[in-house]
Amino acid sequence: MIKMAEEERGEDPLYKLLKKMEIEEVHTFLTAAKVNIEQLKYMNADDIKEAVPPLGLRIEFRQKLFRWKESEGGDEDQIAPLPSFVKPDIKAPLKFILNMFALLT
Repeated sequence: MIKMAEEERGEDPLYKLLKKMEIEEVHTFLTAAKVNIEQLKYMNADDIKEAVPPLGLRIEFRQKLFRWKESEGGDEDQIAPLPSFVKPDIKAPLKFILNMFALLT
């Protein structure tokens, strides 16, 4: 991975933004992936998955990035996380209650 001198990181606009977002740990990953602050505006969930391998860090970065994009007035298609294709089971609460009742009897 690419390591930057402390002075260089302090002047880097990407690092400054990540520090403001309190997620500067991803700077090393983004720099290694050759992502700059301009490209950050267009990153989507797939890009993040490729650039930031550690799952926990990726999840936190994705949420903070999408919030930042919203505050910057970005394109809605670029901001929103991918939609879920899981259909909610509207009968789930009723099934839960019936199962609990069955256990009690």
